[in-house]
Amino acid sequence: MYELDSDPEVHKYLGNNPIKDKDQVPGIIDFIRKQYIEHGIGRWAVVDKQTNDFIGWAGLKYITEETNGQKNYYDLGYRLINGTGEEELQRKQR
Repeated sequence: MYELDSDPEVHKYLGNNPIKDKDQVPGIIDFIRKQYIEHGIGRWAVVDKQTNDFIGWAGLKYITEETNGQKNYYDLGYRLINGTGEEELQRKQR
C-alpha cells in the first residue's frame, strides 16, 4: 500500500499529494473500512494471480465532500502500482 500511495506518478491526477511516511498507511486502511461500515461499499485489493502480490485497488467510494459541484455520490476508481498497468499485463499474457 505504501509503494502505491507514495508514488508521485500514481497521484499525478489525484491532487499530487502522495503519502510521505509508512505511518500514514493505517489511516488509509481505516478510511476504507469506515466506507464499508457507513455505506456498505469500498475498495477491493487487486492481486496478481501469478505472484499473489498486492498491485493496487479498485472499487466504489462514497464521496461526501463537494467535488465539481456534486456531493453525496458513488465514485468508481482504481489505482495500480507503476509497472502493473495495462501495458505490463498485456506483456505478461504474451
